Amino acid sequence: MLCCTSQQLGLNKNAKKKLNSMLDALEKGDEISTAGGILGKVRNIKGPYVAIEVSENVTFKIQKTAIANTLPKGTIDSINS
Repeated sequence: MLCCTSQQLGLNKNAKKKLNSMLDALEKGDEISTAGGILGKVRNIKGPYVAIEVSENVTFKIQKTAIANTLPKGTIDSINS
């Protein structure tokens, strides 16, 4: 049982490390999805907060920790077409 728990902790550490790397690498113009499923383009980054444009002239301010994934460039435009 202890063996499985230590393996699970290792996986959690790796996942957390990967997530932190992704968040640290965020740049203006990156396309992201949030934990709640909202898609947007990064417009501004200020400390632990990110402004994302979800539609023309509609911007949400979210915490960086709410970001689940970065998306390949052009994903949002391909969905909107």
